[in-house]
Amino acid sequence: MRPIGRPAWGELGNALRSRDDLDEAGRAFGTAFSFLLQGSGDLRLKAKLHDLHASFLGARRRFDLAFTALDIVHSTYLELGEAHLAGRALVVKALYTFYNHEPEEAMRINDAGMALIEERQDPDLFFMALYNQLLFRVACGQFVEARKELFRQSRKFNHLGHVRQLKIRWLQAQINTGLEKWVRAEQGFSQVIHGFEEEGMGFHAAFASLELALVWMHQGRYAETQELIPQVYEAFVALGIKEAFGAILVLKEAFEKQMGSVELLEDVIEFLRRWYINPDERFRPRGE
Repeated sequence: MRPIGRPAWGELGNALRSRDDLDEAGRAFGTAFSFLLQGSGDLRLKAKLHDLHASFLGARRRFDLAFTALDIVHSTYLELGEAHLAGRALVVKALYTFYNHEPEEAMRINDAGMALIEERQDPDLFFMALYNQLLFRVACGQFVEARKELFRQSRKFNHLGHVRQLKIRWLQAQINTGLEKWVRAEQGFSQVIHGFEEEGMGFHAAFASLELALVWMHQGRYAETQELIPQVYEAFVALGIKEAFGAILVLKEAFEKQMGSVELLEDVIEFLRRWYINPDERFRPRGE
């Protein structure tokens, strides 16, 4: 068996990270950095290794260390005159900042990243940055600004694939919910639920169904919500998402006992949003 070359240890660590073998990935990255310290100081290799390591740290939810790694990537690519790659590091850092429950800071970092990236060079990265900026605004409750930004950039979304268009419509429905435009929000959620189901995206369909239920509750449509909640519960059971069972079961039983509320529905939605980012999250209803 051929020995693994120095640059390949980082790639191996990344491959192990993508397979969720985080302990072995950590050891591979340790070897990679030991070789880096012994090497010639190649800046591109340094940036690449720190970039891959940041993904590993993100998977470990060690966002503090991931920020440091991405700062190194950003500064190193600027030193190399690679502004686009420096911008990419900021876009990734912005997402991790959002995962760290700092949406306002995430917007600031993302703005700086978007100023550096070239849309033609990497359309996927540009879409990610643009989508995330809207996501961050929604998380901050900046619904008017998000709607204006969505309108300004609407032409860029015309040629997206079906799944990406669904995600944009989903954000639009969330924006309309924040603006209390209930009819538009209901129409939007109904469309994306159907679309996600067609795409086999069961978690997204179930999550959007809870958001539709919240819109109905704001309209006083308790009976329809009471009918929908058990269907959402069954969807989560079918998906095998055990971590969500407790929260959804609490919701289901509350509506069965005529005790369901907007607040409880909001708590479950917020828990699932956080759980999707960090599977270690535990459900705690408001007041506990």
